[in-house]
Amino acid sequence: MVTFSLLARPCLMHIQGANYNPPLRLPVPVGFSRGEESRDEYMRVKFVDGRAQPSASQNSGVLSSALTAEGLLHLPSERKITEGEMLDFIPFGSLLTV
Repeated sequence: MVTFSLLARPCLMHIQGANYNPPLRLPVPVGFSRGEESRDEYMRVKFVDGRAQPSASQNSGVLSSALTAEGLLHLPSERKITEGEMLDFIPFGSLLTV
């Protein structure tokens, strides 16, 4: 889902000559902490008390967590994430708009 939406879809649209508008990114506070990771990640999240919280399983083979998620949270690489920090949120509705 993430790979298609953020990499394959823009490439396919470019090949077809269509205009591509990047998905909407909104700064939102996170409701969790996490140590540094060596790569960027996109986590399925839902909002609890105004903060982004991870949906159930983040395993790429478990799409059931996408049913309860509201969008994707971009977790940048080489950075410790602290609760309350503002990170980019991509609503699912903005991933497939023309």
